[in-house]
Amino acid sequence: MAYSFKDLELSRRRVTEDRNRIAAQEAHIAGISLRGEPSSLATEQLVDFNQQLRAHTFECDLIAAALRADRAHLEDLAE
Repeated sequence: MAYSFKDLELSRRRVTEDRNRIAAQEAHIAGISLRGEPSSLATEQLVDFNQQLRAHTFECDLIAAALRADRAHLEDLAE
C-alpha cells in the first residue's frame, strides 16, 4: 500500500492522543486508589489503552519505513 505524509501525520496524531489518554487514565487510577475505591475496571481500560498505543506505534513505524523506502527508491531512479 502506498502511504502519504498525511497518513504519517494522522498516525503520529493517534500515538499522541493515545499517550495523553494513558496519562489521564493513570491519573484517574491514582485518584481512585487514594480514595480507596476499586480500580480494576479502570486498570483494565488502561491495559486496553496501552495495547492501542502499541498497535498505533507499530502502524506509525510501518508508515514511516514505507515512506523512507519510497523516497530511497525515487532517489535511485533519479540517479
